[in-house]
Amino acid sequence: MSSLANSMFTYCDEATCDCSQQHRPKPQLQDCVHRLRHVEAEKQARAAILLGPSLPTNVEAAVSCLRDGGVLLFYSTATYGLAANGACPEAVDRIYQIKGRSRDKALCVLTNERAYRRWVRVPVHVSKVASDLIESFWPGDLGLILPQAKTPHGRPAIPHQVTAGLETVCIVAMDEPSCALSEAADFPIAVTSANFSGQPSITNPMRALELFSDSVDCMLLGPPSTLGLNTTIVDLCGPQPHVLREGGISLQRIKAVVPTVMLGEG
Repeated sequence: MSSLANSMFTYCDEATCDCSQQHRPKPQLQDCVHRLRHVEAEKQARAAILLGPSLPTNVEAAVSCLRDGGVLLFYSTATYGLAANGACPEAVDRIYQIKGRSRDKALCVLTNERAYRRWVRVPVHVSKVASDLIESFWPGDLGLILPQAKTPHGRPAIPHQVTAGLETVCIVAMDEPSCALSEAADFPIAVTSANFSGQPSITNPMRALELFSDSVDCMLLGPPSTLGLNTTIVDLCGPQPHVLREGGISLQRIKAVVPTVMLGEG
């Protein structure tokens, strides 16, 4: 594990960088960079800090941390999140410990449009519904609950410590930086919002640093999350789709794509 004194900041500085414009930090990050430099002088943090969630080298470093069993705090447009290698029970357990989250509450699995069927099975009767929702809202603030896929050996694709023993899993693909993480990983990424259970989710990178720098292994920081709401969750496991949690995407917008969707448990 690195310390702040040992080159923990990986970012492009506009004052010195000669790389392409898209690799430079957005203006919202400049204050974060300035304040993090003061943190460097004042304390030693446990976590490696990466500034710029879309920078390929940062994505690679973040996925490497997860692969090695570390816990990652990461930016998304919805809220900041916590992530672990879903195939590593110790890493998943640390997320529950950090949040103070009950073990009977499942975590989500981060994925993308191209890879989600690796983790879930899409029943025929909801195949079009799932496709329409993904096409309309991914990447975006929509989670879909579907039956787990099976491995070639007949085992659940997602370990039980991620799903809390359920036969279903909630898959999410919040934004392009989040999808980049899932595309770079050859393992399931278990995710949840970055907060202590019962408390509001974190949207500010400095607040994330303050609360989690001593308990996670890597922090992939960006600007403040613009939405500030958790994902909307749609359950596709029953005979009719149901919105279990209304978040960044309203029920009205879901109904515009799937008129039969209902609010609440089926």
